[in-house]
Amino acid sequence: MSGILVCGLLRLTPRALPQQQRFRAQPILPRWRIGGLYGRGRIAGTVTVLGQPASRRVRAYDLASGVLVGETWSSPIDGAYEIAGLNPARRYTVVGLDHTETHNAAIADLIVPTLA
Repeated sequence: MSGILVCGLLRLTPRALPQQQRFRAQPILPRWRIGGLYGRGRIAGTVTVLGQPASRRVRAYDLASGVLVGETWSSPIDGAYEIAGLNPARRYTVVGLDHTETHNAAIADLIVPTLA
């Protein structure tokens, strides 16, 4: 499942991206510390501000436990991001944060990773 959520003027759009446009993120916690949260799935998408691609911090949280499982920055060129190493059998909440403190965060939940 993917979705678009707009909070203020920051837009977070999870979707599939070509390999050359992805920014990869490493899981925050070692895989052995939390069983079942990690796997071969990935969440990818774009971040836009006022309709223009933007570089913003993107974080993924496990929906059931609230554990932060990955984070990355979107590309300043096209707004693309990817968080890999997620369990495709679980659902996640993806949050786009505006480090400039100009816009509210954008949140998309119930996101199911696709197989990498």
